[in-house]
Amino acid sequence: MQTERKAQELWSNRGVFILALMGSSIGLGNIWKFPHLISEQGGGTFILLYLVCMLAVGVPMMMAEVLIGRHTRSNPVQAMRLLSQESGVSSSWQWVGFLSVLTGALVFSFYAVVAAWIFYYVYSLSTGLLIDAGLNQSNQFFTQMLINPDALIVSHSIFMLLVLLILGAGVRRGLDRAVRYLMPLMLLLLLILLVYATQTGFFYQAYQHLFTFRLEKVSSSMLISALGHAFFTLSIGMGVMMTYGSYLSRKESIGQTVACVGVMDTLLALVVGMVIFPILMSVAMEPASGPSLLFITMPVAFGQLHAGQVLSVLFFCWWVSRL
Repeated sequence: MQTERKAQELWSNRGVFILALMGSSIGLGNIWKFPHLISEQGGGTFILLYLVCMLAVGVPMMMAEVLIGRHTRSNPVQAMRLLSQESGVSSSWQWVGFLSVLTGALVFSFYAVVAAWIFYYVYSLSTGLLIDAGLNQSNQFFTQMLINPDALIVSHSIFMLLVLLILGAGVRRGLDRAVRYLMPLMLLLLLILLVYATQTGFFYQAYQHLFTFRLEKVSSSMLISALGHAFFTLSIGMGVMMTYGSYLSRKESIGQTVACVGVMDTLLALVVGMVIFPILMSVAMEPASGPSLLFITMPVAFGQLHAGQVLSVLFFCWWVSRL
């Protein structure tokens, strides 16, 4: 058992580890899924149900993954193999590790595509290509981007190069440093956007829209949606938490750390909603979900606001720092 490869480096401190977990948890679902789910499935009722699912199921499973990673100091496949050997059970449990790695690879392939889109939009918005664009023009611009292989290859290559440079430098010199600077930058950009959202005149209306309890909408489908989003947003079952945990010092409290991440992830998701909805309401636009919200609706909404070009660039830079 001692011949297995063990993680040698450790996170520099607990704070960086929390930022790393937050960086993994705060994903696309926080912008194009969570606010939409809150809006469509009961407002504050859905938020309460989501919190119950996250605290009762999501956080304990996240703690288990981090604990397995720290105990074995190995990747998910080796970790499950080691645990099966220690417990005297079938070695077939290692296939759980294989599945988590496969899931992570599939998720990354999706994120890499979206990252290429975001890099392209940062460039396009910075050069004024979407100034004063309407919905039809914005939709056409997004469609044209999707059939422009040269632009997408360049954007995708830039993203992949950055990922390779960070990961190639190792945990302490690469990922640790990137998280230490990019996550605070992400929070700063989000704070700037939130301050602007409070000045739109629709902040209170957005608050009522998102947080009003609608008990009549409680249903089994709401429970399934809340539970599914808790798994999705906490990156459970993808081997990420297990891998991150393998570099965590044994002196740190896993329970306190993971609980902090769960609370911060939820708060930031709600803040994103309080950024998006006041801006959309201020320009009388209906909220959408999925890529259409991020790449079609939001550029049009920002284009109708004072200093909209600067704000739209900040918005997409926020996503670059998050990715």
